[in-house]
Order: sequence, then structure tokens, then C-alpha cells
Amino acid sequence: MMKKILRRQGLLILLFLLMGGAFVGCNVMDDQQREDRLKELLKEKYGEEFEVREMYVKESVEAWCYPVNNPDVIFMIATSLKMDEISKDYYLQQQVCMQIEEELQPQIEMIFPKCFVSTSISVANTNNFEDYSNKGVNAEQLITYFRSENLSDSISISVFVDCDNITDENIDTEIIQLIDMVNTESDKMNNPYIHFYLYPCNYDKIKDIKEIVQTWNWHSIANNNIEDIYDYLEDFKRISLLFDQDENVYIIDNNGNKVSFEESIYVEQRKKFCK
Repeated sequence: MMKKILRRQGLLILLFLLMGGAFVGCNVMDDQQREDRLKELLKEKYGEEFEVREMYVKESVEAWCYPVNNPDVIFMIATSLKMDEISKDYYLQQQVCMQIEEELQPQIEMIFPKCFVSTSISVANTNNFEDYSNKGVNAEQLITYFRSENLSDSISISVFVDCDNITDENIDTEIIQLIDMVNTESDKMNNPYIHFYLYPCNYDKIKDIKEIVQTWNWHSIANNNIEDIYDYLEDFKRISLLFDQDENVYIIDNNGNKVSFEESIYVEQRKKFCK
């Protein structure tokens, strides 16, 4: 009797080990298989061909990808280790950010010569977005989608200002132009919540920041030794303007509080901007 019990337990243990090995075998992929799977997931979602630029595997699979027909659109995606679906995806967001930057750069350069404009959208989930075709997406469509999913409709616009190319002579005119310009763009985008930041820089610093942003965008891959633009800016002072969905404008005062916009606060901060 005891021999039968031991034999049965041995068979169960063997069966368990065989099944466990099968499951583990199914989930083990080499890097090439993972890259192929990422490209497969993206093609299923967007109907386009993609390439993987960089990939990191830890608790999840995270990668930087780009569409074959537009290599400048570098974006981050992430999946679980099973790689059954995409959990984070910034492809549409990056397209929209580049559209906004292309439109704003020449306008803001008229106010701040030789500046660099960069935009980021933090929402990572576009799994239910159905209006996409390979012709792309615009800001209004994306903001409408975020609201329908009860997601944040916030957009951050950062302007890195070359202090060697600005003066204090036209500060009053400068802020009026800025507010009018941002409100006009906001109307086109279905009035998202806009965080508008001005950072004082010099030409060399702007070149460094531009390279970081264009290489990795604003969405760094955690714990993979990729320099995060937020870390790079940690010690920077900045002027912060906030625009809500009702076109109200706010400013962060000298005490770090969000208050209704006052030109005097902007002028005071702006005069200290490059000092």
C-alpha cells in the first residue's frame, strides 16, 4: 500500500515538473523573438511596420520603437514578460507632440530667439483609440479620446530659452504674445489643460537638452541608466504658466502657489530669469 502511495506521489511530482517546464519553455524568449513579438503587436494595433531601436527586459519588456515609414517618430512601449498585449504605448502621443512642436517653434522663436520647444503627453493608454489610421492623428482627436476614457488631457510645453538672446525691454509685450499664442493653439486642440514652462538656458545647454529629448523623448525607461530629461532639469529654475479648459490662466508664484495670472508676478520672475 505504501509503495503505491509513494509511486502515485512520484508520478504526480513528475507530471508537475513536466507541466512546469512546458510553461516555462513557452515563456522563455530570446531578444530576437521579443523584438519580433513587439513588432507583431504594433502591427496588429496600427497596421504599420515598426522597428525596435532599444529594448530592456526586467520585470517587464520596455522598448523604444519607430515606424519604418517615419524613423523620426521614436516612442516608448511596454509589455508584460508574457508579451500578450501592450501595456504602455506613446506612439500617438509622440505624433501629436511633434505636430505641436512644429507649429509652435517658429511662433515662440519670434518671442525668444534660438529657443527650443519640446512637448510631452503623459497618458500611456491608447488601447481603445479607434480613430487611428496610418494617416496619423491630431491633437483634437487625442484629447477627445482621453476625455471619453476619463484620462488626463494634460499637455506639457517646455521652452528652453537662450538667455544670450533676450532682453528685459519688452517683457510686457512678450507675455501678452505668449498667452494669446497658447490660447489660440489650445482652441485648435479642444482646450486641454496646458502646463507651459520657460527654462533659462544658454546655447550649449540647449544643444544638450535637444539631443536628450530627440534621442529618448520625455519618457525615460526606469532603472536603465538612460538620462531622464526631468533629472537633467531638476536644478533648473523656471516660470510656470497653467492654462485650463476654460481658458483661465494661472502662474506659480514665488512661494510655489498656483494663483490667477498677474502680470507683475511674471515680470518679477522674468527679470530674475537669467541671473
